[in-house]
Amino acid sequence: MTEGKQMESFFACAYWGARREELTACVARTQQCLASLAQVSDDFSTWRAKGMTRKAALSNPPITSESLDVLKELFVKGLNHKDIGGEVIEHLGFEMGIWNGLSAHRVASLGICCGMHSTVSGLSNSVVLSLPMSFDVSSTEAVAKLMVALVGPWDPEWAVVFSRVARDAQQEHGPFLDRALYVRSGVELPPDLPLNAVARDLERGRLVMPAALT
Repeated sequence: MTEGKQMESFFACAYWGARREELTACVARTQQCLASLAQVSDDFSTWRAKGMTRKAALSNPPITSESLDVLKELFVKGLNHKDIGGEVIEHLGFEMGIWNGLSAHRVASLGICCGMHSTVSGLSNSVVLSLPMSFDVSSTEAVAKLMVALVGPWDPEWAVVFSRVARDAQQEHGPFLDRALYVRSGVELPPDLPLNAVARDLERGRLVMPAALT
């Protein structure tokens, strides 16, 4: 497990625009993501569905990359419905959230929106991983491995590892560099990257990290 002295809140997120996908595709991507995350840290090896209380959530069965039926059920429960009539709003895709059931400096949560194909401005598909305090965000190897674990399964337009403070400083929602930034080929890098930022090619895009982490 990767250890560190993280004192503020950090996240690893991936974003992409409208992409219609069926339930089976979203589940398959999630399974691949969970398997990849388990290789990054022991804290990402097992998950549970959320509950009204911590005790209730801990009573839910463990979730791993092999939990096909449970993942399907969570995504179906996360479907958006119209207030009147209860009809499923298909263009908003599937959503679900899980957490690792650990405490204190090891707690993490994962939220996923997949299959959203609405053209409404401001909506996007996303993966949002809140990192445990134990995760060493100053480690080049750990952060790069984490980014690959997110980017590979989801093929996002961009992904980023960042602190809450860095995010709050952004004026717009779009690619920015804090601990690491990935952009798919064809997506423009932000113009204000540090001159000493280090970039390397991945299969479908570029990973950029500040020199202090390399």
